[in-house]
Amino acid sequence: MPTDDSQRLLRFANDLPGAALTYSVMRDGTDVVVFMNDACRDIWGVTAQDVKDDPQLLWRMVHPDDLKNVQDSVDISTASLAPWEHRFRIINAHKKTLHLMARGTPEAMDDGTIRWTTFVLDVTKHVETEATMQRAEYHRSVICDAIPDGCALFDPDETLIVCNQSYLDYHGVLNGASVDGWTYEMFLRQAVQTPNYHVADNDPTKWIADNLVQFRRASDVREVRYKSNRWLRALERPTRDGGRISIRIDISDAKHRQVELEHAATTDMLTGILNRRGLWQRLVTIQNELARDEVLAVLHLDLDRFKSVNDTMGHEAGDFVLKTVANRLRQTAGPRSVVARVGGDEFAVAIPVQKSQSKTFAIAECLREVISAPAEFHDRLCQFGTSIGIAHWSATSLASMEQCLLDADTALMVGKSSGRNRTVFFHDGMRKSAQKKAEIAGKIKVGLDRGQFIPFYQPQFEMPGGRICGFEALARWDDGTGHTCAAATFIDVANETGLVSQIDHAILAQSLIAVKSFAGLMQCMPRMSINLSGIHLRNPNVVDVLLAKLTERDVSPSQIVIEIVETTLLDERSETIAANIHKLADAGFEIDLDDFGTGHTALTSLYKFPVHRIKIDKSLIRGIDTETKKAAIVEGVFDLCTKLDVAVIAEGVETEAELHTLMKLGITQFQGFLFARPMSFTNVQSWLAQRRFEQDSEAFVAQ
Repeated sequence: MPTDDSQRLLRFANDLPGAALTYSVMRDGTDVVVFMNDACRDIWGVTAQDVKDDPQLLWRMVHPDDLKNVQDSVDISTASLAPWEHRFRIINAHKKTLHLMARGTPEAMDDGTIRWTTFVLDVTKHVETEATMQRAEYHRSVICDAIPDGCALFDPDETLIVCNQSYLDYHGVLNGASVDGWTYEMFLRQAVQTPNYHVADNDPTKWIADNLVQFRRASDVREVRYKSNRWLRALERPTRDGGRISIRIDISDAKHRQVELEHAATTDMLTGILNRRGLWQRLVTIQNELARDEVLAVLHLDLDRFKSVNDTMGHEAGDFVLKTVANRLRQTAGPRSVVARVGGDEFAVAIPVQKSQSKTFAIAECLREVISAPAEFHDRLCQFGTSIGIAHWSATSLASMEQCLLDADTALMVGKSSGRNRTVFFHDGMRKSAQKKAEIAGKIKVGLDRGQFIPFYQPQFEMPGGRICGFEALARWDDGTGHTCAAATFIDVANETGLVSQIDHAILAQSLIAVKSFAGLMQCMPRMSINLSGIHLRNPNVVDVLLAKLTERDVSPSQIVIEIVETTLLDERSETIAANIHKLADAGFEIDLDDFGTGHTALTSLYKFPVHRIKIDKSLIRGIDTETKKAAIVEGVFDLCTKLDVAVIAEGVETEAELHTLMKLGITQFQGFLFARPMSFTNVQSWLAQRRFEQDSEAFVAQ
């Protein structure tokens, strides 16, 4: 490396917010420190030369109580060559105890040594602050939360530590009576001897037993009848040492707050307008207020591109947009309208109107225009659009109000799927379409129960030479009529109804069996590409679930390629999805970005996510031999991926001319009908056996 580059790297290391050091573990187990930045001296109180002279110096500074755990983490990491991360204490050269958070990344060198790059942060202040906050929280919970009325603190043996007079009064303990050594059960026995508590079914033994269970569970909040005209709210909460805080709050005078409580239950806290429950209650009233010539226009609104506001400007900006939209709706919809927030970025408006679609459409378009105007937040404009679905309800409607809400939602979904930022009226054809989807969904459920969803496998090839480099598992539905349906006929409905997850599980389970079978016929272990839906990726436990299934079949994560479509990365819950993608890569799975070139996030995905390979969509492959623009796009994509160390496979290759053009561009991995169509498990076995026979025959003739 040139000197100026070395100096820049050194400056970079010294500017890091923590310590950075590199050391090698030699074959004989000894450590050799290669590099330490300036922050190491601040943390450990020693110089780089001190550590070079005595490589074990840093180990000796690890707190004795933490040393074994740190060594175990490093040993495990050494064996697996996986990064280790640990929080531990040291006693540095200045005899000061520090809390450190360290992460080490191993690298096996050609000479058999292991080189570690380790980053260390001093988190002592954070740990001290955390301890202070925990102590403060404990005192607050003991004192503040117990103030409202009677309170008591019990130890893990359910023996009283301290209580106030109100707690004694509620349990019928006379003033001045000693309760030293009393258990909670003794308080209950005292209570049933007085007329204070209403004992259910006049069975004191059962009442005491039930209350003991609730006390020990320490999670329920219950109301207890106390005397004839008073009620107590009773609750227990566990302490960190296994004890209990027991609280008794007089709630008899809380009835006058019923109106406020009902308001809170029917109001969206963020925007101040009605929530879904409040909307439903108000609709019951407003439908009885319609004039004879009026209908109720129900509008279901959804904000377009709202996610981009959250992603680019933060959730505070997102909340500002939601409140702004609520205010605009309230001011524009009119005094007789009902406005509610019914979901994350979804709103509903019910407006009495004359029975005219054109007038309702004009009102909706006015609302859409007002709502969609940019909102200024901290000198920045929040840009978003609005899609609206509309349904009419009248007193003579055969459909219920509930069905009307569903119809408006159906119209909204149609509008969003056809381009967004538009207003769509419901018509009966939409309901029929929805019913058709429901019918298909029902058949899919039956098909899942009967094991009708099976994988077809399409081989992937490397050229020149034609070596098989993997298979893609494609979902097929053998519907029992002798016809096998491709995924395009059912996958949209499966996604909308949440059934795609079960289909994915069925395909994965069968594909893991196929991996082992194909390996025996190929005399090598092929990679199997599995399509993973957004539903799976939104599950925080998806990595653990996949690893468990692979363990059951003795399949390594390195043999499985996870294919993800670009639209998955646009999901509103993309934070969870992004975290899972990184976890999958860390666990050893390779990540393919499918249908590359058809979405909106392709280029950003290449640096945001650990993508190992992209699959250029067939729409760019078809006719590439005659369409120079397609060739230029594919060539640019390939060059970019080469520089980013991302592999490229072309899917949907159907002609020799397409193959020849792609190979001239430098692409070496292919999938498509030109090579092989997707095949059932049995057909792949036969195909591989025949292919092996032909190869053996060619080898024999060559001899």
